[in-house]
Amino acid sequence: MVKQWGLGSPSINFPIAFPKECFIAAITRAAGNYEHSIVITTKNKTNLSWICKGYDNSAGNTYANWLALGC
Repeated sequence: MVKQWGLGSPSINFPIAFPKECFIAAITRAAGNYEHSIVITTKNKTNLSWICKGYDNSAGNTYANWLALGC
């Protein structure tokens, strides 16, 4: 099992590509003035990306803490 984590903007490249797959990713909001829901849009062996929507349907580039597990 390979575990990676960090802080990033809505699209990050993993520091080390997963050899086979990234099978789970979790993200939490790390910065911003408003509450945003964060939804993962892309998860693969090399990167992770997400979108954010606010309480009034505003979009934002919310920084997030992320954790990815794979093999």
